[in-house]
Amino acid sequence: MNKPALSGIAVRNEPARSATSSTRVGEIVPAVIGALLEAFDLTVYGLVSLTIGQVFFPSHSHTQSLLMAYSTFSISFLMRPLGAAIIGTYGDRHGRRAALSMSLRLMGIGTAAIALMPGFRTLGVAASCGVILGRLIQGFAAGGEGGSAITFLAEQWSDRRGLALSSVFAVGGVAFLAAFGIVAWLTSITDSQQWSSWGWRIPFFIGALIWPVGLYIRRRAWQETFRTALTDRAPLRAVLGHDLCNFIAALHLYALSPALVYAVVYLPTYSIRELALSPRVSFSCGIASGIAMIVVSPLCGWLTDRIDQKRILRALTGATTLLVWPLFAWLSVHPTSRVLIFVQTVLIVIAAFHWIANAALLTRIFPPDTRTTAIALSGSLSFAIYGGLTPTICTALVSITGMKSSPGIYLSAIALLSLVGLMFIRNPHRELSDRDID
Repeated sequence: MNKPALSGIAVRNEPARSATSSTRVGEIVPAVIGALLEAFDLTVYGLVSLTIGQVFFPSHSHTQSLLMAYSTFSISFLMRPLGAAIIGTYGDRHGRRAALSMSLRLMGIGTAAIALMPGFRTLGVAASCGVILGRLIQGFAAGGEGGSAITFLAEQWSDRRGLALSSVFAVGGVAFLAAFGIVAWLTSITDSQQWSSWGWRIPFFIGALIWPVGLYIRRRAWQETFRTALTDRAPLRAVLGHDLCNFIAALHLYALSPALVYAVVYLPTYSIRELALSPRVSFSCGIASGIAMIVVSPLCGWLTDRIDQKRILRALTGATTLLVWPLFAWLSVHPTSRVLIFVQTVLIVIAAFHWIANAALLTRIFPPDTRTTAIALSGSLSFAIYGGLTPTICTALVSITGMKSSPGIYLSAIALLSLVGLMFIRNPHRELSDRDID
């Protein structure tokens, strides 16, 4: 028997969902494959950015080469909103599985393009453009991936959405561990010439291998369980019209977690260039951050399901505004491995709580027929503005001001902006219910 349509929504029935716990847990794996690939590639790019700058953007100034590499890192985030609008709308129209499969294919293509691209000495400017194109494809794919995964998990686990969403952040920790571990191992077995020639490419080849594996898992292990919502209003137009106030607030509320995550990605380069720490120390600290992400994410999700999400976000953003600059000042004065590990761990824990609580809140704000589009687009714009630009802005701030603690000022300002965004969030549109899904 068909269930009654939601207000203003015509529905198309899909295969019924099994109610068993094992089936629900199994559905988490295909949903987070894309998040794993995205986090792995972004972390690897951040770790090998010095080499990428030398291989594809050679310059007499090492700082200029690094800034060009970080600019390429940042420019891909400009494609995220476009990907969110197109893939997010596709997900609201045709189901979450279709959107997630599309984004995973594109992400794999972008990763393979970077791994296979010859250097500047071989192709000249064409090599630089090729890397930029690969990053743009990755950014377009990632724009739709996050919103689709968040929406699917929240709709499947409406009773424990925080715990389910914590899996997305936890696989980021797995990606961190894999990226830092692989890069650390490769740098230990190659000399500088081998590393610049081919060593840095291996992590990208490994990342590209996740693509076919992920597609296989999604096809074999996950049937479409979402009851596709079809509406007479265009999802994007609805988000930018009726839901505009919440959309703008969500965009700024989102800001803190991507800024903190990419600050952690930036810290290895920062610790080597500005604090004169050895690469081995910075990589070890990155591994510690990955472990922290895996350990704290389930706890964050569990607490998010039991404490009001607005309350959590209010406390986190307020505390971050006051604490993050002193943390960087302490690190710049006492540049030791222990202090670096502590600072990275604090940033990751705050980012985990903020991201999970924020994702859980946003799934309550927007109605089901525009949920994927709204979450994907607000998150992608925030990642583009506040996340992708973080390494570039931090590098430029240190260079311009001469203050090694200046990245902390930037992060404090982002935390304050996120707090302002939270203040303008309207009451949740509606709770998720069994009427949204079969």
